[in-house]
Amino acid sequence: MSRGPGRATVSRQTEAVLGAAAAHVGAGRLRAGIKALEKHKPALEHPTGQNILGNAHLRAGRIDAALAAFDAAIAQAPRFAEAHCSRGVALQESGRMLEALAAFDQALALQPAYPLAHYNRGNVLKAQGRLDAAVRAYDHAVQMEPRFPEAHLNRGIALLSSGQSKPALAAFDRALALRPEWSEAVLGRATALERLHRPAEALAAIDPLLAAEPDNADALMVRGDALTHLKRGDEAMDSYSKCLDSLTDSTDGLIKRATALVALGRHDEALAVADRAIAAEGGAEAHMARAAALRELGRFTEQLDTLDTAATFGPPGEALHHARAVTLGELGRLDDADAAFEQAIAIGGSNARTRYNRSLLLLHRGDFERGWAEHERRLELPDFAHAPAGSTPRWSGEAITGKSLLVYAERGIGDAIQMLRYLPQLATTRANLTLAVHPALKRLVTSSFTGLDITDLDAAPKDFDRQVSLMSLPHIFQTRVDTVPVPIPYLDAEDALVEKWRDRIGGDGFRIGICWSGDPDHQADRGRSIPLTAFAPLAAIPGVRLISLQAINGLDQLADLPSDMSVETLGDDIADNPDGLAEIAAVTAALDLVISADTAVAHLAGALGRPTWTGIRFQPEWRWPEGKSEPPWYPTMWLFRQPAIGDWAGVINDMSTYLSKHVGAAR
Repeated sequence: MSRGPGRATVSRQTEAVLGAAAAHVGAGRLRAGIKALEKHKPALEHPTGQNILGNAHLRAGRIDAALAAFDAAIAQAPRFAEAHCSRGVALQESGRMLEALAAFDQALALQPAYPLAHYNRGNVLKAQGRLDAAVRAYDHAVQMEPRFPEAHLNRGIALLSSGQSKPALAAFDRALALRPEWSEAVLGRATALERLHRPAEALAAIDPLLAAEPDNADALMVRGDALTHLKRGDEAMDSYSKCLDSLTDSTDGLIKRATALVALGRHDEALAVADRAIAAEGGAEAHMARAAALRELGRFTEQLDTLDTAATFGPPGEALHHARAVTLGELGRLDDADAAFEQAIAIGGSNARTRYNRSLLLLHRGDFERGWAEHERRLELPDFAHAPAGSTPRWSGEAITGKSLLVYAERGIGDAIQMLRYLPQLATTRANLTLAVHPALKRLVTSSFTGLDITDLDAAPKDFDRQVSLMSLPHIFQTRVDTVPVPIPYLDAEDALVEKWRDRIGGDGFRIGICWSGDPDHQADRGRSIPLTAFAPLAAIPGVRLISLQAINGLDQLADLPSDMSVETLGDDIADNPDGLAEIAAVTAALDLVISADTAVAHLAGALGRPTWTGIRFQPEWRWPEGKSEPPWYPTMWLFRQPAIGDWAGVINDMSTYLSKHVGAAR
């Protein structure tokens, strides 16, 4: 079927006028196109003329006039596919998405091989957050018209929004092959590279764009993200600041400003700007920006309300369901969080960030079978992408007898300590093992695992047959809750250091080593660290000695203790020592109990088999199982969970109750 109304009865003059009017409108000479039609009544009354007139009004922003013209064209020629398609664009411009989709569907029913209609249909689906369906629509468009740069571009944007960065990169590359140096495609390509944890390439892609467009706010944001992942923090902050300077006070500018302020850590300002964007009718994106600020401020109930409001602007996309899932988890609504993750995955099934975050919930709930498999998706993310041996293939459990294997610590020291338990199992592979760990761990691990080749994480050699992260070992060894290897202790303190600290600490009182603060750069530290003054009820128990195991961070709090609270310190051997963990390990042998926030010290005490009480936040944490006080990882550890978000007083009061009875019985 023809998509046009037919021209058999059109005079040559009318046909010429229609052609001239279409050329004027196509070139942006809208007034000239309309005048050409108005001067020749047969052309104006023809369905094609009405369609051209509608497109002129549409490009001029006169939506109602455009719709009237398209309706007139369709009334004269109901099977005029192009008019249905044009009408769909006008409906989309006016925000009438469902009607627009119906118009494109009608155009395609009349003309299935119509690339522009498929493309426009994809645009509506993308705007609705139906990203997989949008990609399918763009697929139809580019299959029918491979040299359709806009379709390749928008296909890339939809793929990127659904977390499919690798195919998105290919789509942007195709768009650029058809239209070189196209700034939107360059921006998309750089964004995809950054999300594929290729920040150096992202930076190389975005810098030429910024040289030409130094005030491109989106490009500055991508540059800031790339620099952040390259650990060039000062330069990243500079890019985010320039992004702020380049933004206008338009609704879109306010939304981007709020996002940049969150990246800069200026969360109260971000919230205020997001509220301005909402007042300016910024729609779902403005509410999403507000939710991001509220999250950083720890206001999770308000964040969830804001996300729910964002959902009222149209069918929620993967990002919104993902954000709701994470927030519901923070609020302890774990069944609802799991359902929201399911919805997010149904829309953007291959999004590594969503799948990884869901793995944390699965592991917290004891579903190790699915949880560890999903946990491997983290390796696709820039946060976890560091592999010391460069492009050396990852080991996934295949036979490796006689081959060289680099085993490396991935992120925090606590994570490394927790997973060192797998080294005896690794030894059964009969591979030639090298372990790369943080410098602070090297002495302790060397004394605990004699005969193992151990190197600094940042100085590991590159020539290995395979490499594997310690954090991947639970998946490779198919760990379940009841098969967690617990050869406690699997770390050992040095005898000479143990004797030193037993002599220095002495045997008086009930000796409790305390650690209250983690690494402030850790994203969860705000919720997991405990104010030192919160330990005051423990210090008040007769016979109790509190002894600081704190190193580097949080030591400033010792200067602000109330007059009736005493905490003993052990000097720079603990507080500021590159081998401090080896020293702390020895100190624990001279203590009756270790009480710690969820930090490396808690893992250390647990791995040493020392009696340990760990205060953990209300929000779910993958390593501490739902509803349990005894973690499968450390048989000598007892968990004290916040009864509500931020309620450390409740945790310390519970500890005080148990401790008073214990100390009283011991005296």
